[in-house]
Amino acid sequence: MAAKLPRRIIAQLDEQIGKLSKGVPEERQEAMTRLVGFEQSGTIPLESLIEMSDSPDSNLAIYAIMALGRNKSTEAAKKLVKLLEDNRQGNMVKIEMIVDALGAAGQKVATRPLLGLLSIDVGAKGKLLGWLGRKSGKEQTDPEQVRVQDYLTLPVVRALENLMDPAAAEALAPFLDHSDPLVRWHAIQAMLKCRVTDYNGKLQQMSKEDVHDLVREAALIALSELSPLPQSQNN
Repeated sequence: MAAKLPRRIIAQLDEQIGKLSKGVPEERQEAMTRLVGFEQSGTIPLESLIEMSDSPDSNLAIYAIMALGRNKSTEAAKKLVKLLEDNRQGNMVKIEMIVDALGAAGQKVATRPLLGLLSIDVGAKGKLLGWLGRKSGKEQTDPEQVRVQDYLTLPVVRALENLMDPAAAEALAPFLDHSDPLVRWHAIQAMLKCRVTDYNGKLQQMSKEDVHDLVREAALIALSELSPLPQSQNN
């Protein structure tokens, strides 16, 4: 631990980090629980979490990434954004964990990089580039980019919902037509949480016609709260 802490605390942290890195599954789970306890008590400084997130040890890095999400500070979110940029060509599971942590952090600094994973440009009202082009039949030429976007669509939409950013909710409007009902459900939640009223007509249609009960119910609940509001509150 590089942070300036009492030696007794450093020894305890180093012990748990050692178990997290090299222990058997039961020891790793115990170490994770102890580290979260240290983290929640404020014993582990943010600077140490940022340092650990760059560790070549996957177990330690994963813990730190999740801890940065729980930290919920702008500085933690900025580090997660940097990790996302540095791992764009890396392991998909790690990218998904970073995305989940960005959603947990709840900072709007994550909006643009998260939308970028879906090739969405947050320009004029969140103009959608890649995904909308595919939906209209203009297929992307890079199969790997298509695979990555397909894999990340649900976690990214879920994370963007948690940011409660009207710009993100606007950009997610086309995902109300996504083939995955969970993606549609989270897109509805984004509209509701951000009080985006421009798509009430679409929600009305979904509340009657969507093939999945939970999506119809979500659309109906959203309408009950959004319909009384003025249009274009998000502008």
